[in-house]
Amino acid sequence: MHAHTATPTTRRRAKRPTMEPLNVSVDDAAAMLGVGRVCLYELLNSGQIASLKIGSRRLVPVAELEAFNSRRAVRSPQQAN
Repeated sequence: MHAHTATPTTRRRAKRPTMEPLNVSVDDAAAMLGVGRVCLYELLNSGQIASLKIGSRRLVPVAELEAFNSRRAVRSPQQAN
């Protein structure tokens, strides 16, 4: 007779889709804009970029960074044509 060897069943986790973050830390937001923390805090405090606070963490919505960047983009006269 053949001995039956039981194979343990392993549960596979469903792969989660890779998602871009909705919010980033102040350090990451500053790096994304290419500015320092002090400059980013000045932009936050002046209301030019909105942020939110979750617990003790200050987070910056990526959409705010993208909108700010779009508002600040400058086109040369040659690019406008």
